[in-house]
Amino acid sequence: MKEIHVRLPDWCDSRHIYILAGIELAAYQHVGKPMMVKTSRCSMCGECCNECKELRPDGDKLVCGLGLDRPFACCIGLASVSIEGCTQRFK
Repeated sequence: MKEIHVRLPDWCDSRHIYILAGIELAAYQHVGKPMMVKTSRCSMCGECCNECKELRPDGDKLVCGLGLDRPFACCIGLASVSIEGCTQRFK
């Protein structure tokens, strides 16, 4: 597991913090909450996206068409982890 040590300015105390690996959310910390680190990645099953107009078929997988606008332009976002069968987990 990779460790990151960062000293942030005081004004960040009242802001949510997001750490991305490319366009994939790797960790986040909401104000007043502990840091949540992704322990399991999305399997791209498409269950959380069901009728999203941005979902595109690509062979036997479904791919999000938002590209670089993910994860912040997604209407599902972190809510996907509450969907039964979702493989994306944070701890």
